[in-house]
Amino acid sequence: MHGIYDASPEAAQSAPRFTLFQTLSFEVGTLLFGAGIVLYFALPFEPPFAGLSAILFICICLAWLSHSRAQFWALSLGLAIIVLGLWRATLHTNSVAAPILSQHSQAYMVTGWVRAVERSGSGYRVNLRVGNMEQYGEVLPAHETPHAVRIKIKGAEGLSPGQDIKIFARLSAPPRPVIADGYDPARRAYFDRVGANGFAIGKVQTIERQSTAFSQRWSKTRAAFRARIIARIQSRAPPQTAGLQVALITGERAFIPEDQVEALRVTGLAHILAISGLHMGLVAGGVYWALTLLLASIDVLARRYDVRKISATVSLLAATLYLVISTGAVSTQRA
Repeated sequence: MHGIYDASPEAAQSAPRFTLFQTLSFEVGTLLFGAGIVLYFALPFEPPFAGLSAILFICICLAWLSHSRAQFWALSLGLAIIVLGLWRATLHTNSVAAPILSQHSQAYMVTGWVRAVERSGSGYRVNLRVGNMEQYGEVLPAHETPHAVRIKIKGAEGLSPGQDIKIFARLSAPPRPVIADGYDPARRAYFDRVGANGFAIGKVQTIERQSTAFSQRWSKTRAAFRARIIARIQSRAPPQTAGLQVALITGERAFIPEDQVEALRVTGLAHILAISGLHMGLVAGGVYWALTLLLASIDVLARRYDVRKISATVSLLAATLYLVISTGAVSTQRA
């Protein structure tokens, strides 16, 4: 009975802490963490990462030292979580930092591999992972070479993700907002690690180029795999629905006809195109249900093992594969 009805002074002292810990639940912690991220974007300046790390360490120490005082412990812990959100946002901003070209438009010879081919008005926009860039015959140093660029071209025939190409283009830094406090394309480009936008002024040349880094080889393989899936769907699916099928399976929306996109917007169903919890639930739940039914039908296997655990493991792997072949958007990662 000791431990259930423990009326010792130590138990009485720890009871308020336990109650406050229940109150400061995971949901409250998530809100405080998000508040720290919101605070980061509301600041008019870039907070120093070293200073934030020191403040976070002090807050954690205060929370640890105040464990015997319930109210001060809850306050210091909440403050530490807010600072942690601010620190995490700053860390992410620093981790994606990449060179950005000047605002002045100049011509460059760009060599790299295609990450994505996106529709842009009457033409296409190639998202290119840069290998190297040349200007006037001289290779740009690494600290000036953007991580990726977006180049608008008239035709994308023969281009697919994973291909190595060389293209002559006129590039400049991503544009700033056209109105005060409006949508900022440069901010989006910064977090996508895109250091320049522009248009092609020459023909696209397909080349053979070996990538030495494992991360680049993996990214190219993944992009090429997605491209084969897209090509397969387009060749087999009805033309009226092929674009929608591509979007729901791979997350690529460039092949949806404009009239269908407008119809989804008018009816308020455009959010369905974003791969999120609904899609992940259908994939994982469908695999789990089908595999459980199949394994439960095998009498020897069902009597010896818990087939639900096997089905759950396979469904998690299926959801992971779905994440890999999709664009990996935030909604997909969260789901």
